[in-house]
Amino acid sequence: MTGRQARSATDLTIFDTSIHRTVFDAPLSSQAHSIAFAPNDPVVAVASSDTSLRTFRVGMTNSGPVSYDDDTSPGLSQPAGEAGPQTPPLELLSRTAGKGRYGFLLGHTERIRDLAFIPGSPSLATVSDDGTLRTWPVSAPAPASRIGGISTFNTWEHPSASSDGRFTLYQTLALRAELWDRNSNRTHRYPERHFPLAMLKDGRSVTRDSDTGEIFIWSSIDAGVAADGPNELWRIQGTRSYPGFGQGIRGAISADERIVVGLIPGKLIVLNLETRTTSGTDDQRMLYGASGVNCLDLSPDGRWIAVTGFIGRRARLYRTDAVNEGFFPLGQAEDYDTAIAFHPDGKRLFVGNEDGWVRVFDVATRQELPSEAWRAQTGGVTALAVSQDGRIVATSGDQTLHFWNAMPSGGEHRQLRLRISPIAPRNWIRFANEDRVLLHCAPKHALEAWEAPGVAQ
Repeated sequence: MTGRQARSATDLTIFDTSIHRTVFDAPLSSQAHSIAFAPNDPVVAVASSDTSLRTFRVGMTNSGPVSYDDDTSPGLSQPAGEAGPQTPPLELLSRTAGKGRYGFLLGHTERIRDLAFIPGSPSLATVSDDGTLRTWPVSAPAPASRIGGISTFNTWEHPSASSDGRFTLYQTLALRAELWDRNSNRTHRYPERHFPLAMLKDGRSVTRDSDTGEIFIWSSIDAGVAADGPNELWRIQGTRSYPGFGQGIRGAISADERIVVGLIPGKLIVLNLETRTTSGTDDQRMLYGASGVNCLDLSPDGRWIAVTGFIGRRARLYRTDAVNEGFFPLGQAEDYDTAIAFHPDGKRLFVGNEDGWVRVFDVATRQELPSEAWRAQTGGVTALAVSQDGRIVATSGDQTLHFWNAMPSGGEHRQLRLRISPIAPRNWIRFANEDRVLLHCAPKHALEAWEAPGVAQ
C-alpha cells in the first residue's frame, strides 16, 4: 500500500497497489508530513504539524454509518463530523475512536520529526524537535464508555466526577441525580428534584434538594445501596432558592475533599464537610441570555471560589471563608467571561471568554498576566479544564477541542498539542485518574469517558 496527502494538506489517502484502488481516505485535523506503515498489521501512523501522533487501522471495516460514538442505539448515536470520529489525548496515549480505527498519541512537546515501526515488535518509535525519542504501543484499546439521557440541555448544567474518574454524578432528563459507576457500568438513582453538587473519590456523593435547599451526603456505592439508590448518611439545612428557580447550576470540591461549593441562581453556597456547616452569599444577580454563561471552580486549597455569570462581564473571586463579604473582579474586557479553571498548583487561574481568548491571572495578587494570554478558539470558549499534572489546558468551542501546554517557560510560545473536531462544543471537561481518563459532555449529547490503556516510554 502507498499513502499520500490528497486534495489538501490535511487529507490522507491510502492506495492498495495489489488491487489498484483506494482503501482509505480521510481528512486530518492538521497538516501531515510523515507517514509509516506497520510491517505486519494494517496500521498506518501519521505525524502532523501539531505535537500528536495519529494511527489508523486501515483494513478494519466499520459496519453501518460512521459514528462519533461507540454506541449505535437508536437516538443515541451521534454522526461523525467532517473530521471523522476522533478522540482527544489524555496524558500520553488516548484510546482509539471509530471502533478501533483511529488513535491519537500525545507525549511530545514539539513537532514529531520522524517515525518508524520497530521490526518484530508491536511498537512505534518517534523522534521529536523536543529532543526526545519515544516508543508507543499501537494496539487498539477497548471502546470508550458513554451514557445517554443526561440533562445537559443548557450550557451551565454539568456533572460532577470523582478525581479518579470512576464515579460521575449527573442530572437526568427526569430532573433527578444519578450516579454512574464506570467500573461496573451501573447507574444508581437519587430522589427526585435532587441536583448534583460533588462526587468524592470514595464514592460518597453530595446533592441538593431543589425544593427545600437541604444538602445531602450519601453513602459510597461500595458500602452498599438501598433498593432504590444510595443510602443517606446525613443532611444539613441549606440556602433556599427563589420560587421556580431551584435548580443547581454547578458544583466543585477542593483537592482535599473538605470544601464543597455550589452555584444556584444568584447565589453561591459553601459546605464544610468536616464541620457540617454551610454559608452562602446574598443575591448576586445573574446574567441571562446569550452572554449569561455560568461557570464555577474552587482553588485546590479550598480558599478561593472563581465564578462567571453574575452581573458584570468579568469573572469574580470570592473567599470561601467570607463569601458574603464582597468579591474581587478580575480584569477588564468588552466581552463576557464564559469558562474558568484553577491550575492544580493554585497559583494561576485560567479564564475563557466569548471572544475566544483565555486570560491568565495570578491568584495571590489577583492581577492579570497579559503576556500569558492566548487565543484558544475562533469562537467563544465553552469549556476549560487543566490536567491533573498541570501540563495541559483543554479548551472547547467553535466545534473544536484544543489541548495546549499549560505553563510555557519564559520566552516559549503557547504550543497547540492537539486539535480535534468533536460533534459539538463541550460544556464540561474533566481530567481524572492521573490524566488517563477524560470525561466530557455537550448540551443535548451524551456523557462520555475516554480512557488511556498505557503510556509512552
